[in-house]
Amino acid sequence: MYLVLAQKHTMENFLNKKEARTFSWIYLGENVTNAIRIEKEKPNWTRISIANLLQETAKKIANEYVEYISGITKKKDISWWASRISEKNPFISKAFLHLCYLKVAAELITNGEEMIFFVEDMDVFESIKTNFGKMMTVNITIIDRITGMCSLIKKFIINKIWFFISNIQQEIISKKLIGNRINNHEKYTIMHTFVNKNSFDNNGNFKETYFGEMPNWLSSHGKQVVILIRVLDSVAYKTIANKLAKNNNILLWNRYITVYDLLKVFIDNVLQFPKIKRYHFENLEISSIIINDELNDWIENRRCSDMLLYYGIKNMKKNGIHISEFVHTYENHAWEKISICALRKFYPETKIIGYQHAAFSNMQLNYFFTKKDLETMYLPDKIITSGKYYQDIFSEAGYPKKMLVMGGSFRFSYLLTQRKKPGNANGILVTFTLDENQATELYHEVFEAFKDENTEVILKFHPFASPKKVINAISTEIPKNFNLNNNKISELFEKCNVLIYTTSTTCIEAIAAGIVPIHLESNHFIDMDQLAEYPEARLVAKNSMELIMSIKKTKEIDTNKMEIVKERFSEINKEKIIALFE
Repeated sequence: MYLVLAQKHTMENFLNKKEARTFSWIYLGENVTNAIRIEKEKPNWTRISIANLLQETAKKIANEYVEYISGITKKKDISWWASRISEKNPFISKAFLHLCYLKVAAELITNGEEMIFFVEDMDVFESIKTNFGKMMTVNITIIDRITGMCSLIKKFIINKIWFFISNIQQEIISKKLIGNRINNHEKYTIMHTFVNKNSFDNNGNFKETYFGEMPNWLSSHGKQVVILIRVLDSVAYKTIANKLAKNNNILLWNRYITVYDLLKVFIDNVLQFPKIKRYHFENLEISSIIINDELNDWIENRRCSDMLLYYGIKNMKKNGIHISEFVHTYENHAWEKISICALRKFYPETKIIGYQHAAFSNMQLNYFFTKKDLETMYLPDKIITSGKYYQDIFSEAGYPKKMLVMGGSFRFSYLLTQRKKPGNANGILVTFTLDENQATELYHEVFEAFKDENTEVILKFHPFASPKKVINAISTEIPKNFNLNNNKISELFEKCNVLIYTTSTTCIEAIAAGIVPIHLESNHFIDMDQLAEYPEARLVAKNSMELIMSIKKTKEIDTNKMEIVKERFSEINKEKIIALFE
C-alpha cells in the first residue's frame, strides 16, 4: 500500500514513477480538481468510490464525536466556546471530516487490499502515517513539507495585517456614516443580523431577510427596535454602509469597537498557539487532526472577529445603551456564544432570544451537544423554531423544553402553498452550493452524465460563486444543452421535473413544487442532505452513471409530500412570538 501526500511535488514524483503498473486508488481530501487530474493522467488506474463508506462512517460516529468533543471541553471558558473545534460546524471545522477520512482509511487498510491513498491534508496524512505507517510505503517530499509550513506563516501574517486594516477602516466608516443613533433614556430591542451586497432591493433599500415582519410587529407593540448589523463583505463595507445610512433604526457593530479592543483580541489570539497534546478517538491517534483545527483558529481571523463582539457589547454598556431584549439568528455558532457570554456579564437582565431561521441537516453537528455541555455552554433564554420537525429535533437532542417555542418560518412559509409544475416540463435543474469544491464535484458528475443528451440542463450557481472557475475545471465550455440561469428557483421549477443537488434547501423547495429531487452522494464531503430521513421522497446517486439511472426512475417517486415541508416550515404564529417580548 502507498500513502501519498496529494500536493504538487510529491504527486508529480509519484505519478511519474508509476507508469508501468495499474493501481486502485482513493482520494481523501476536498480538492475535487486534484482528484480529477489523477483520473485524467492515469485513465488505466481504477478509482475506488468511497462515497457510501464515507457517509456511513459519518453517520456511525457522529454521536460519538459530539460526546468526544464534550469530553475535552474546557469548562466555562469563552476562549474554548469561541473555537471551531467546540463549535463542530462542518462548514468551518475540518476535524470531523478528517476523522471520517482516517476511519475510512483504517477500514480499507485493515481489509488488506493493495491500493494508493492520495491524502490532501497534512493532518490526515500524519494521522494515517502515525497509525498505519508501518504497513505502507510513505511518499512525501521535503519541498512540500517546507512549502506547507511557509504557506501557513504567510497566511498568518497576511490575515493579521488585514484584520487590523479592515477593522480600523470599518470603525472609522461606521462612526462617520452611521454614528450613534441611540437615546440613552430608552430601552431597546436589539436584533442582530448579517448584511451583504445582496441585502438591498433594486432601489438600494435595505431588506432584512432573516426576521421577516418581526421588527415591524415589535415596533407596533411599543418596542424600540434597532437592527444591529454585522457586514459580511469587508471589501464593500463602505458601499454597504452608505446604503444603510438612510435607515434610522440601524447600527453597525464596528461603531463600538476600538483599536484597544483589536490589540487585546490579537494578543489573546497569539497567546493561544496550539499546545502539543495527545488525542485519541477510540483506538486511533488523532492529535494532528485536533491540533490542525486549533492552528486554523490561530492563523485565520474568524475567532478574532467573533471575539470583538464581546468587546462591542461591553462598550455598548459603557455608552449607556439599555437593552431589554437581544434577538439573534440561532445556529449555535461561536459568535452567538460569545455574544451571550457578554450579555450575561454586562446585561444580566436582558432577555436573549434565538431564532432558528435556517433549515439544517442532522449532520450539522453545531446544533448538537451533551447534557454535560449544558452546564457550561452559552445558550439563549428562548429559541423560536421554524417548525415542529426542528422543535422535535432540539427536544430529543437535550434542549430544555421550556426554552423552545414554535414560531414558524419567515423565510420559507411561502412554500406552504404548493406550486404545481406544468405537465410538459422535462428539464433538469442543478443547484450548487457556495463551496467551489462541492460545486465542482457536482458539475463534474452532471457534465459526464448529460453532456451528450438533448434534455435541457439548467445550472443555478450560488450568487456569490464563480461559475467560470467551476466549469473550467472540467471543460473549456459547457455543452449546448447546458444553460446558466440565475432566475428565482420558483421560475426555474416551471421548466423542470427533476432537481439534482448536494447540500441545499432547494430539495425542500422542490418537494413543495412537485419536483423530484436527486441527491448526489459525495466522495469528498460529509453529506448535509436535508432529506436523508425521507428516502422515499428522493433518489440518490453516487456518480454520473447512477444519475442517468436515477433520471429513468423519477416516475416511481411520489411527489405529493407536502407534509415534509409543513413539518419544517410552519405558518408564522404572531401571538407566540410577540408574547416572548412581554
